[in-house]
Amino acid sequence: MGRYGTLTLGILDLIADRPELARPVKGAPNYLTAELHYAARSEGALHPHLADVMERRTRIFIETPDRGLGAAPFVAEVLAEELGWDYDRRAVEVARYRLEREADRRALAAASDDDAVTARLSVRS
Repeated sequence: MGRYGTLTLGILDLIADRPELARPVKGAPNYLTAELHYAARSEGALHPHLADVMERRTRIFIETPDRGLGAAPFVAEVLAEELGWDYDRRAVEVARYRLEREADRRALAAASDDDAVTARLSVRS
């Protein structure tokens, strides 16, 4: 909860209203489900994407060894509840996130910056 400073009360309020939000995020157990709801509801995003929440609004992308791949389906499910995403939207968001992580993996394995750019682009096309 130290990640939120004075905003911690917003997370705690969500948990007080819905105690089930105190459960850990599947695939990112150092995060609480309430943090995902907070990210979607309170951080000013009009149209957040899964990657936005995983990379910027939380630090799941940085703080999990698999870059959040294991957490992505659960996070998408929670965001769907908060943002009204249907099954197809969840599936698209998870697929897009997985594709970006594959692009990252290939870029990191490249021998040069030019090769890294080419590798990232090849995954996206």
